[in-house]
Amino acid sequence: MDQASLFILVIGLIIVLSQGAMLSDVGKTFLEKAYPEPGRAGAVATLVVAPAFLLALGALLLISVVGVDPTDGLQVVLARVGLIFLAAAGMHLVALVLLARDREDVEHIDEVEDQLPH
Repeated sequence: MDQASLFILVIGLIIVLSQGAMLSDVGKTFLEKAYPEPGRAGAVATLVVAPAFLLALGALLLISVVGVDPTDGLQVVLARVGLIFLAAAGMHLVALVLLARDREDVEHIDEVEDQLPH
């Protein structure tokens, strides 16, 4: 890996890590009104920020190896790790969709039960 690629990787990591920390903090503050229970806003913010963070890391790793020697072992590893991060982000997003659907189902069942005569 040449110095320019390493420099891009290091600068990119600094940007992605600082953006991830900022999104997590701001996201928690933003969600506290919607989720007033202690700890709930932080948990929801983490669920939302995690896939964005994985996508950014995966993209960064793939971008860092564009236009370089494909026989260089480190760059092959970085590209594969980048793909792993992108796949992990995709799996995380699928899990979020399933969790949201399950939560909506539970809330709907609770609404129906509340309407039943006791």
